[in-house]
Amino acid sequence: MITIDVWRTFKWKTLTLAWYARRPDTALMTPSALANAASSLRDAGAAVTISSAKDSLRFGYPWIVTSGPWFFGRRGLPWYFWTWGGRVEVHIQDGKTIAMARGSLAPLFLVPILLSGLSYLKFRQGTIVVAVLLLIYSAIMYLFCSNGLQTTTMAAIAPPDASRAV
Repeated sequence: MITIDVWRTFKWKTLTLAWYARRPDTALMTPSALANAASSLRDAGAAVTISSAKDSLRFGYPWIVTSGPWFFGRRGLPWYFWTWGGRVEVHIQDGKTIAMARGSLAPLFLVPILLSGLSYLKFRQGTIVVAVLLLIYSAIMYLFCSNGLQTTTMAAIAPPDASRAV
């Protein structure tokens, strides 16, 4: 059984959330790990682009949605819609495979501010209610984004038999 260490970081300067996962061996090569992450993201409906050096990939919201209602796709607004600059990197260091998935969550901070400002212009008394509801929505979406990045990181370096301890 392989034990996978998992941790996260958040940078306030760029509002970037990053999840890391470390595997204690190098049995999984970087291209294979990126293919696993890309498969996981594509299954969720994300647009994925693997770098030409095959050492990282970028993901994001596919703005041309071909199925379901325009803009919301088949399953509603996905977690990666709220990330800017989504990226997955995998590298081998000190005999360990390390995967990192990150994305800026700036939309989660900017959209509530913008919508609260617009609601103030139109409905002055309702601004507090709108701001509180948007704050709650942002907190919930932060959890979904964090879970999505963690799942992507784990998918990248998970053993093929999927038996793992976190």
